[in-house]
Amino acid sequence: MCWGSRPGAPRSGCTANWSNATRRGSSASATWRYEFYPIRSTEQQSRNFRIHEDFLNHIDILPENIHIPDGTVPEARISEYCASYDHSVRKIDLMIIGVGEDGQIGFNEPGSYAKSRTRLVQLTHNTRKIQSGAFFGLENTPKMAITMGIDTIMRAEKIILMAWGEEKAKIVQAKSPARCLPRTCRCTPISRW
Repeated sequence: MCWGSRPGAPRSGCTANWSNATRRGSSASATWRYEFYPIRSTEQQSRNFRIHEDFLNHIDILPENIHIPDGTVPEARISEYCASYDHSVRKIDLMIIGVGEDGQIGFNEPGSYAKSRTRLVQLTHNTRKIQSGAFFGLENTPKMAITMGIDTIMRAEKIILMAWGEEKAKIVQAKSPARCLPRTCRCTPISRW
C-alpha cells in the first residue's frame, strides 16, 4: 500500500473494505514499500507511525501479518535486513501505489533499475524538499530511506497505480508516471485531478 501525502479518501475506503474482507479469516496481511531512514516508529513523520494512526489501529489484523520496513536497523546490518525483508515479500495479491512528484514509485527515484530489490536509497533533493514540511524543515528531513525495489513490486499479482491532484497531472501527461515499471506490468492506472 502507498501512504504518502495523498489520498485521504481512499485510505478511509481501505479501512472499510479491509474490515469487510478480513471477516473471511485472519490470514490477511499488509505490506508497505518504504520507510525513512533512520527513523523510529514512534516519530510522527515515520510511515510506520502514520500507517498505524490512519489505518492499522482501526482494523482487525494480526500483528505478525503487518510488514513495514524498520527505520532503526543499525547501518552495519542494513544490507542483510533489506535482503531479508525482500525475501519475506513472497506473495502480494494487490499492490496499491501512488505516483511521486518525479514519477517515482515509493522511493525508487529516477534512475532506479527495473531489477532493483529492497534496499537503502539516497533521497533526491526534490523528494526531501517535498517531504520537509512534515519534518519541520529540510535540515530535519532524512536523506535516506528503505524502499522496496521495482523487481519486488512486480511480484504483485495486481497493481493499482494512482495519481491524485493537479501537480500529478503534468507527470502523467508528460511521461509514464511509473517509468521504472516494465511494459508488461499488470497495472491499472487511476488518475484524478
